[in-house]
Amino acid sequence: MTSLIKLSFNFNLIFFLLVSASSQAQIGDLNEDDSTKPGEFGGTISFQTEFSDNTLKAPFDELDERQDTYKLDLNGRVQGDFFKADMDYRAEEKQFAEDSQNNKSTLEGESSLSIGKSSDLMSFVAKHSRKTILNNPDDLDLLENTDERDMLSASPRLNWNVTGLDSVRVAGNFSKFTYQDDGSRGSESKGASLSWIHRLSAVSQFGLIAQGANIEFEDSLNGEYDYELYNLSYAAKLRLLSYQIQFGYNKASVNGGDDLGGLQYRVNLIYKTTNNHVELTTSQVITDASQGDGNTNPLGSLLSNASGAADAQGVLELLSTEVSWETKALCSRCTFGLGAGFKSEEYKKEAVNNRDEIAYTFKFSYAMNRALTLNLRWKMEEQKFESASESMDYEVENITASINYAFNEALSAKLFAESETRSSGDSEKQYNENVAGASISYRF
Repeated sequence: MTSLIKLSFNFNLIFFLLVSASSQAQIGDLNEDDSTKPGEFGGTISFQTEFSDNTLKAPFDELDERQDTYKLDLNGRVQGDFFKADMDYRAEEKQFAEDSQNNKSTLEGESSLSIGKSSDLMSFVAKHSRKTILNNPDDLDLLENTDERDMLSASPRLNWNVTGLDSVRVAGNFSKFTYQDDGSRGSESKGASLSWIHRLSAVSQFGLIAQGANIEFEDSLNGEYDYELYNLSYAAKLRLLSYQIQFGYNKASVNGGDDLGGLQYRVNLIYKTTNNHVELTTSQVITDASQGDGNTNPLGSLLSNASGAADAQGVLELLSTEVSWETKALCSRCTFGLGAGFKSEEYKKEAVNNRDEIAYTFKFSYAMNRALTLNLRWKMEEQKFESASESMDYEVENITASINYAFNEALSAKLFAESETRSSGDSEKQYNENVAGASISYRF
């Protein structure tokens, strides 16, 4: 618990770090809010205890153990005439009653600081994010197989409003990726971008972007490479539908090696009505084993945080797609949800690290009354590796049932049971685990 309290103090520190930290060029400014708002802050503190009949996910000689988790979620936003700051972080400490693993504290989330607006001659954007990632996707999902990846970025900008509808931006882009446990996996990127944005209407815009950067790795054996990006973008924000589309070409020129170039795209779509909520995100980009997906995978994503294996080197092409649908139209007290995701990593030099990930999920919740809700979730994950041994491939099936009770708007409790099965060609990495537990949360 002491470590968790120490982590909470990092939330204030992060905002000071942001001023000297580092981001990539933004598509546009449709979401820019010109109003001045007072600070909005909130959070949740919770405690969870659970009992596992196979805490180390072993094929035999299972170990029963109680695990306790302390969590602190903080989020906030403050906005003035010339700046805006956002934060959303989760500090967590996990403790093991039988010392099967070392107790560990983690911090995940993101924050941003914007000084000036796109209509000003000069502006500045800084971001920080931290994500817990799997070191080796083919290994077991245990704390000892995780690391925390930090991203700090800063982007000073010059903006010219050529006409009432057209603007040009020149930006410097600086970013640094570091790892809490393995410092040799870090990298640093320095570059610049030139963009033109044409506002088509009050709710839509079109843009062109050219970007270049040099990426250096902490481990000198990995060398460095130059990155180029050229794309066009379109964004619209309607009453029920909002979307952003990027489409273009990107290339990595590796010093002393061959170039890797190809199609680059990113599509974000959100459709929301009274009873339905649909989200789609799909992208393809050239990146490297240090940056991975750039910490863009959100908390609660269907896909794993495993982009960039610990023993991999150099550049790769990353393709990722995730779609989800939730509806309340079938039952006044019910919520149904479906989701699917796909991720592919293709390394330039080390094909042995290439992998494909597929995930599916089904969710159902039923509100017995205003206070009591029943929940059921099923998830299937498949991992396939391009290696000499097919024994690395595996499937994980998880079924979770829970009962949530809200005492009031702030205080709630949950009882849950979970069953997980991993099937693998490697008999040492297949297991069955059953978990039952309870948690209590207070929102402020």
